[in-house]
Formats: sequence, structure tokens, C-alpha cells
Amino acid sequence: MDFDVRKTADAEHAQQADQVLQADQVLQADQVEPVAKAKRMLQACGEIRPSTNADSTRAPLASSDGVLAAQLERVIVLLPLAAMHAGDDIEHVHQLRIATRQALAALDAFGDLGPSRASAKLRKSLKRIRSAAGGARDLDVILLRMQTNHGGKSEKVVRRLQRERTRVQIPLVKIYKRLRHQDRLHKQIHRCLQSIQSQSAQDRSTWAMQRLSRTINAFFDSVPGKHAAPDELHRFRVKAKQVRYALELFDRDEIGDVPNLLGPVVQEIQSLLGKMNDHVVAAKLFRKLGRETKGKAVAKQFKVLSRKEKKKSKQKRKRFRKRWPSERLQHAKSTYALACRPSGDSAEPTS
Repeated sequence: MDFDVRKTADAEHAQQADQVLQADQVLQADQVEPVAKAKRMLQACGEIRPSTNADSTRAPLASSDGVLAAQLERVIVLLPLAAMHAGDDIEHVHQLRIATRQALAALDAFGDLGPSRASAKLRKSLKRIRSAAGGARDLDVILLRMQTNHGGKSEKVVRRLQRERTRVQIPLVKIYKRLRHQDRLHKQIHRCLQSIQSQSAQDRSTWAMQRLSRTINAFFDSVPGKHAAPDELHRFRVKAKQVRYALELFDRDEIGDVPNLLGPVVQEIQSLLGKMNDHVVAAKLFRKLGRETKGKAVAKQFKVLSRKEKKKSKQKRKRFRKRWPSERLQHAKSTYALACRPSGDSAEPTS
């Protein structure tokens, strides 16, 4: 990427960014998992705490808050990288958006084990991070496609998109600085984790299936009609993602074979509708920039690009419909409904 978000930050954050880069050079030889490496980098320059669980005297985390803590730690680690170093690697923003979605899925699953007020502020902060990262990621995807497929023919268009990319980075920098002030995000996470009640292993299986069934039912209840608009299909895709993330939260001994039954379904739906949505987002952005751009030649290029993206989105929508007609979706709903029931609701007697 040709933008440098550090231009939008103050001198203090620019200095911290340089410290992170220096720490990265020290750790280049380490063969460790990317998030673990990023965590060590940021701890080396004092950007994050050594742990998101501030109470070291607390008993070992139960399954519920342990999973939630792990998801929230990814957000803690990735937020400064995505805010201050997005120009170094576009995957920082991409992984942050995924991490916030996974953290919200974990909060939806486990958050009601404690008082709702304890997780309310954290939920709002995560949604703000997700929204800011979403706008930045959308531009990254569009720029990557433009630079790969169009080359020098659209040089002015690419430069205009790069300016827009720099602009949409600002909300991400602002939310990072806000949550870093007085350690707000750490405190919100700490309060939430401290409020969650532990569960016995015996209770967790039934509880996990109840939570999972709730998410799966919401997914199947949102099955779109035959002539669904792109917005409705996008909402259905979001529900598919929520099922996918929920499947990843629970152990196999808690939810049985449900991941094998539902995992391939939601992954394919998410992939097909994701490709459609990329073109929908691009078409809207190009139409907007076509109206805002003063140069007639570049404005015309944006309008042409918008029409092309709209056409491609329709093609992807048809492909999804061909692969997943309403009848097949309804059949999938019937097929998996029994498998997703909590074991206590089974009509068959157990020996």
C-alpha cells in the first residue's frame, strides 16, 4: 500500500510505531505464530500489557471465559498493528476485523453468564472497532483488485482510491487512541471476564448445544427468498459467519458432530456471498466517488467501473442461487435441525 497512516497520528504514536518496528527486527528470526509474535513485539515496547487478565491470583479460567479471553487477546494485539501499521501489511486490518467478529461471537455465547452491564461497554467498543476495520478492509480489497487487474490504465483512479483509503483509516486510528487512553479497553475486558461465572464440565455440554442451537436457528430463520435483494443476502451471509464462528468456540465433546454437518454448508455460503458482496461494495464506492470527483474523465471512469461491478455482483448472485436454491436451503434446515438440538430435547430415549 502507498499510504502511511502515521501521518494521521501525533508525534507520540509515531515514535511508538518506530519502537514496534525496531522490536519486530529483533524478532525476525523467531518462528512463532503471527499473533504471538505481534504480542511479543508490542509488549517489548510497552504498547500492550503482558496479559489481558489483570488478576494473577484468580483461579484458572473456565472453558467459557478462557475462550472469551483468548478471542479478546487477539483484538488487543491486532488493534495497534491495524491502526498504526496498516500500510506495512494489509493483513493487519483483515485479521483485526476477523478477530473482532470472533470476539463478538464469543461475547454473544458467553457474555450472558455474567451481568449484562459488565459486557455492554466492551460490546460497543468491539462493534466500533469492527466498523472502522470493515471500511478500511473494503478499500484494501478493492485496491488490490484494481492494482492487479487494471495496471497503468487506471492510474488516476488508483490514486483517488489510495486517498480514500487514507481517509477511512482515520476512524480506526481514533478508536485505537480512544481505547488506549487510560487503558479503557483493558479495563472493559477485565470487568467482563471477572463477571463471568464458571461452569461445571457436566453443565457445559447441554449449555453449549443450547447456545449453538440459538445461533443456528437464527441462521436458518434468515434464509432469503427467491428474489432476495443484495442487502438481504448480505445479512444471510453474516448469519452464516456467526454460525461458523460459534462452531469454532466449543469443543467437539460439547457439540458432537455438528461442525462436520454444518461447517461445509456455512463456509460455502459465506464464500459465495462474500464474492458477491465484494462487487456490491465496490459498485457503491465507485458510484459515490464518481459523484464526488471533479475531473470529468476520472468521474466517468468511476461510473463505468460501478456499472461493471454491479453486473459482476448480479452474476455472483445467480451463481449462489444456482448452487443454493431456496429448496436446498430449506432441506438443509430440516436435515440439521435434529442434529443441532440440545441432547435433552431428543425424542429418542437414551440408555
